[in-house]
Amino acid sequence: MRRGNVGGALPPLGENEIHIWSAVVDRGDAELARLENLLSAAERERAARLRIPRHRRRHTAARGMLRELLGGYCGVPPQAVRFGFGERGKPFSHDAPEIFFNASDSREHALFAFCKNREVGVDLEALPRQVNHPRIARKIFTASEHRAFLQLPPARQPESFLTCWTRKEAYGKACGCGIYYPMNQVALCANGGAEQTTVADHRQPARSWTLLPLMLKARVTATLVVAATADDALRLEYYDWPGPAAT
Repeated sequence: MRRGNVGGALPPLGENEIHIWSAVVDRGDAELARLENLLSAAERERAARLRIPRHRRRHTAARGMLRELLGGYCGVPPQAVRFGFGERGKPFSHDAPEIFFNASDSREHALFAFCKNREVGVDLEALPRQVNHPRIARKIFTASEHRAFLQLPPARQPESFLTCWTRKEAYGKACGCGIYYPMNQVALCANGGAEQTTVADHRQPARSWTLLPLMLKARVTATLVVAATADDALRLEYYDWPGPAAT
């Protein structure tokens, strides 16, 4: 994984490249203040409504990081980045419409994806996470996904569930429908979600989405979904946010 040069020129984004940025959002006071200064008034108000200080700090850091990265790819100052939002709230850039991006965070980890001329979605879950995975799996997995899930040894089920969950979430974010699609009718987790897969859009079968498990250093599971066919030669470039995290 490469260390990013945030604040300088970002690496050029090629046509079939997807840049994956990982970050720890527990930052020191000085860097947090710098990132907060990048936010709009509305973003600061939104962060201020978070009652738990740790959550407020993490949200502020992640939003500032997104502005800094997106500004670099779009060629505008971070404070000047102009966001637009789709019908279900998916953000896009008014400054460079050809730059597509998405972000996710879980506990102290954040993930950002950027590409050109392709819709993209990412989801990240920190491990371990305590959820009622048997109950949720019954609701959101397809019949075949649920059968495969039940055949796993109990010790493997929690992580397998979260891996499949990231695929369901990232798919919804990529196609712009969020969680408002029939998850239990859209099969996305062949072989437990551990392999690259290409699927048809559940609304437009002629459109394809490629799902890729992301190889990250942290103890997380993460999925990228991008508008691409199985024949598209995609190239993933991994970067991490520079500087030490807060201790």
